[in-house]
Amino acid sequence: MGYGISISSAGTNVSTAKTSQLLLSSKYPFIKLDTQSSLAFQTINLIFFNDPPEPVGPSWNDTITTVYQFAHGLSYTPKIWALYKVVTPPLGATFYQKYFQESGLIGAHTADDSVSMYYTVDSQNVYFKVDKQNDGLGSANPLQGTVIQISVLVFVDDFSIS
Repeated sequence: MGYGISISSAGTNVSTAKTSQLLLSSKYPFIKLDTQSSLAFQTINLIFFNDPPEPVGPSWNDTITTVYQFAHGLSYTPKIWALYKVVTPPLGATFYQKYFQESGLIGAHTADDSVSMYYTVDSQNVYFKVDKQNDGLGSANPLQGTVIQISVLVFVDDFSIS
């Protein structure tokens, strides 16, 4: 038996537990954050003072706008995690997701329109984008006055999630 730490859930013998039954095992590396960098874990309060452009056209269209970005300061494209909280939803939205991870719906007035938010990452920056969609039959989705709180973790290890 090697040295290390393993934790199983209540009722599962940690000595005989399969890997899939463990809650934690020091046999596997942990995802790391740079605790000296404020970029590694931060909360962004995104307030829409202006409305990103609406899609135009008689058929399904979308308009993608970068609404916030920051330099992550790493020499590679890192993995990140984001949790969004819609603090103040768009005025008149009949549906929105209060909380979402990675990407989600900020608001919609009908089934024919929506506005969603997601992020992308490259070797220099983290970008937060708004995607407004409309099939020509729906309503506009103004975001002016909308407030979204985003908790972001930028992981320092160059790893792939599979």
